[in-house]
Parts: sequence; structure tokens; C-alpha cells
Amino acid sequence: MKYPISWLQAWTDLAPPERIADTLTRSGIEVDAIENDVVILELTANRGDCLSILGLARELSALFQTPLKTTKYSALPTAPLSLALQVDAKHACPHVAYLEATVPATAATPDWMAARLQAAGFACIHPVVDVLHYVMADVGQPLHAFDRDAIQGDLVIRLARAGEAFIDLQGKTHTLTQGTCVIADAAGILAIAGLIGGQRGAVSADTRRVLIESAYFTPETVQSIRHYAVHTEASYRFERGVDPALPMAALTACGHWLQEALGATLLGVTQQGAVPTPVTITLRADFLEAYLGVRIPEQDVSDILSRLGGHVKAGKQGWSVVAPSWRHDWQIEVDLVEEVARVYGYDRLPKATLQAGVHVSLSSEDTIPLARVKSVLTDAGFHEIMNYSFVDAALQSLIDPSPALALRNPIAEDKSVLRMQLWSSMLKTASYNQHRQHERIRLFEAGVCFEGGQCPPTENTYLAGLLAGPRWAEQWGMDKASVDFYDMKGIVEALLALGQQAYKIVSGTHTALHPGRSADVHMNGACIGHFGALHPRLMEAFEVTGPVFLFALHTGPLLNRERSVPYMPSKWPVVRRDLALLVPEAVTFSQLENEVRRQLLDWLGDFGLFDVYQGKGIPTGVRSMAVRLTLRHPERTLEDGEVEAAIARVLAALSEFGIQLRS
Repeated sequence: MKYPISWLQAWTDLAPPERIADTLTRSGIEVDAIENDVVILELTANRGDCLSILGLARELSALFQTPLKTTKYSALPTAPLSLALQVDAKHACPHVAYLEATVPATAATPDWMAARLQAAGFACIHPVVDVLHYVMADVGQPLHAFDRDAIQGDLVIRLARAGEAFIDLQGKTHTLTQGTCVIADAAGILAIAGLIGGQRGAVSADTRRVLIESAYFTPETVQSIRHYAVHTEASYRFERGVDPALPMAALTACGHWLQEALGATLLGVTQQGAVPTPVTITLRADFLEAYLGVRIPEQDVSDILSRLGGHVKAGKQGWSVVAPSWRHDWQIEVDLVEEVARVYGYDRLPKATLQAGVHVSLSSEDTIPLARVKSVLTDAGFHEIMNYSFVDAALQSLIDPSPALALRNPIAEDKSVLRMQLWSSMLKTASYNQHRQHERIRLFEAGVCFEGGQCPPTENTYLAGLLAGPRWAEQWGMDKASVDFYDMKGIVEALLALGQQAYKIVSGTHTALHPGRSADVHMNGACIGHFGALHPRLMEAFEVTGPVFLFALHTGPLLNRERSVPYMPSKWPVVRRDLALLVPEAVTFSQLENEVRRQLLDWLGDFGLFDVYQGKGIPTGVRSMAVRLTLRHPERTLEDGEVEAAIARVLAALSEFGIQLRS
């Protein structure tokens, strides 16, 4: 925001520019520069009251203890408008005023006004619009001008119906969402309240009758329409809070300049609504002293809050302060403490060394630190990413069609719902990297997911990862083979091994993963995660090239750890047997393993699969699986007869599944 010093001097006497910059900085307002007698500020969102010449003049008047000048304008005409006004959306627009006037064809923006506007960063557009911009820059109230002859019937401020069309001043067509506050006539919508006007009803070189609107739209109303991706000087101010008592005063100033600068004739005026009741805050003297560490004289506190515009009444225990209408950020007691501190001077507050106790957190054997899990992934070449908790509703529904919790005021169209999983954002990250010629991608993220469409949603923390591209970085001694299902399976098993808990990997059921190339992870009878290849139908939607493998694990069970129990290794020798089995394709390896373990119980040590074959010599619909068994008795050496009997028992049990010993 740019503030010409000559314009500021119309409101209050000023100190030298360098002192202005130093004082504003020390009071918490960032000064970007002072160039050619123009003050350029970077304001935080809570200081919407300073988005005008008058607003900054008020601040400087309070800091330098100089009086604020007042300007009196002639009263507006008492005649009513030539049309009726109806306000249906009173919650969005508590107060509105309209002024009707005629403008001569010879009207032109005065040179002095054009010079001030240009110094403040405004372009000269049209004499009437220039006057409106001048008043907005001067006192902070956005105004809007309609061509009166283009309005059909009466005016109404209402909420839009879903699907209504609106063409703005830039010629862009918007399909309005239900609940958007609009200004309309009998023929349709003339403007989106607090944001932008429409082509129909806009003033032009041929406009002779104008209708000037001066309204207070609540910050929430304008903040909720950011999804239209339109940003204007008016919306910038309304979002941060405009003085609700200002509309009629600003309209009076506008009427003065229309007459004085353009030679306009004022015809009529009307207003509806009332100014909201200001907030009354109690500031306790003991609370102020405890918060700042110093007792500021009571008269100084009263003077500071009064200079800032508050109506102060001192009492025995503190002060009762009625907040000025332009300070939206005065709501609770600590807000006043902050104001007193910054105007009194942060440099005058006592300096003390902060002290804090050091608490050493003890790690438990029952849990694994998340950092330990992350280190396993980073050691395997993964890179950690952190995405927004807000995701694209359409893309998320491809991963999980369950209802998601929609945001009332999303920061962007593609971040409109809370995430229920980590994959949709992760796949977009992978796509971004692939489009920039990064082939070998290994990503992981740990974060909270919000499950269920109700508010508040259920929050659970998940760990997710993605593998894509070559298995190894390009080198002369290795083939350029792509990652496969077993690369991802190895990563998942390495993570599960940290907890030393029993788990099962079974055929997958997740709809976002490729059938037959995915798996579910079960622990203690519950599914705690999934992994596998991305379903082919989603490759195009997420603009990724495959193969792409994903995993997601619930961190709650993953971070639990079984305590290690020491045991004495058996001193008796082991017996190894390798079995080549013909296994029907419908039988899974986990079924085979479970049956073998059920038959051998404590005798079974190691059990593993070391070969799978299908092809010549193997019947159709059957796989050859070669498995390794190691047998050991805890108290003695096993005899050959016992081993053979045990193997026969296993083969007999497996035959119930159609499994036969390969000859």
C-alpha cells in the first residue's frame, strides 16, 4: 500500500520521513520503503484499518501525539431514490447506502486528484470511478458505481442460486455457487458483493445517471468467495475488515467530490441496516503488569488507548474500553495489552533472560520412534515429502470414493477437501517430477488423514510411500530394470520387521491398486495397510508413467513393538528338507505356509520359498513352488524316521488343497 506524504498531511501533521519509518517499524508495522515522499507499507492481515490515508494518519496521530484533522462535508439530499432497495442477505450486508446523481458529459478528473491517485498506485479509468477510488484510498471504504439507466426494476442484495451465470467487468463468465452474496435487479445479477461488478450496469463514457453503492460486507462473506480467483482493491479491504460505521460517511464524501470535482447533481439517497454494536473489553491492571513485566502508569494506559480511538473508562481494577468501529482486531483483553505495549514502546519494557526447564523424554521399548521408521526409508533411497492436508476432491475420489469433509473456504480449487489418504498428493508429486525428467522416484510421507465426511472427522496418522522408475541408478554394470512388486514388498517387510510383531500379507483388495499385484497387511486380525501397483485406470488420471508402486500403513500398529524375550538357541542340529510342490493357482502361498506351520508346530524353524516355475512340463493352472523347511527338536536330535513321518504328514495335509509333490 502506497501513502503519499502530502496526502497524509491533509489529515495530521507529520514528523520527518525517516522518523516516520523508524516509529512505524518499532510499533510493529513494516515499512518497505519511503520513495519520492511516498510511504510504502507491508501490512499484516489484522491491520485492515490502515488500508487508507485516514487509517495510517490515525496511527501516526496516535504514535506522535498529534491531533487528527477533521473534514466536514455538506449533507446529502433527503430525496429518496428512483428505485426501491431490498436487502435479503442481512447477515452478509448489515448496512448499505446508495446515492443517485447525474454527471455532465464534460466531467473530467481534476489533475490534482489524478496525481494523488497515481501516487497511491491507482490508474485513472473514468471520472466517476476515479472519484470512488479517491474516496476508497482516502477513508478506506470501497464504493461501486452502476449505470442507473441499465438497472431494470428494483435492487436486491441476496444470495445467489447454484448455477447462476455472471459476466464480470473483465469479461470473464462465472458460474456462481449457492450462497454467494450478489447485487441484482429484475434482469439478473449486477455484481458479486464486495468483489467485482458486472458488464451489465457498468459505467461508460455514455453514462449520465449513476447509482453509487457504499456497503459494509462482513469479512467472512468476501473471504468465502476466493474460489472465483478474482482479487480486487475492494475485496482486499473487505476481507480484512472495513469500518462498519463508514458507509454513510464515505458516501457523503463521495457526494461532495462528485459535485466539487465533476460538477455532478445529487438526486437522492437511501440506506438500510444499522451499525453493529461495538465491542466492550475489560483490561485488568494486574493482568497488564503480569503480561508485560512492568507497571505502566494508569494515565499513560488511558491516553494510549484513547489516542488509538477507544472510549476508555478507568476503574479501580483496570479499564473498560469500547473498541473503535474500525479496529476489528480488538476482541479480547490481550489485544489491548499488545496495543499498549507497541505504542508505549517495546524498547521500554524490561529485558529478562528466558528460563525453561529441560525435560528429557524417555523412549519406551514398547514403541518405535517415527524417526527410526523414516531412517529405514531414507537409507533405502527414499525422499520425504510434505503435502497440504487439503486435496483435489475429484482426484481423491478416484483413490477413495468415501465422502470427504469439504472446506468452507478453500485456498484453491484443487484443495477443496480434507485428505482421507496420502496417495493422491503423492501421485501428483510423482507426476510433477516425471514431467521434469526424473525417472527414478522414491517418495514417502507421514501425516494425518481425516476419515469420514462428518465434522469433526476421525483423525489417523499414516505412513505412505511410492516407488517408480529403474531399480538402480544408471550404471554400466547393472541392467536398467524397473522396480516391481517385490521391491515394494521388501520395503514394507523391512518396516514391519522393526516392531518384531506377527503379521500376515494376503491378497489385496484396495480398489486403487492393480488386482493380482497388490496385497493387504494384517496384524492382530485387522488390516493395517496396503501395498502394490497403481491400478492402470488411474495412471492417466494422475498423469504418471508406470509401473508405479504404492504402500500405506497405519502408524499406530506399525510403531508398536513386541519386547524382545531372550532365549537359549538349541544346541541340537537342524534337518533341512526341500520340497518341490505342484500348487493350483487358486491356492495362495500364505495358505500353504499356514498349513505347514500348523502341522509341524514347534519343530519348524525356517520356512521359505526359493523358486516358482510355470511352463514346459507343468500342467496348465498349476505352479511349481520349491520351499525350504528346517526342522529342529528343542531337546534332542531328530531321527530320520521322525523327519520322514513329519514330511508325510505335511504332504497329506497339503493334498486337501490339491497340492502334490512334484516328481
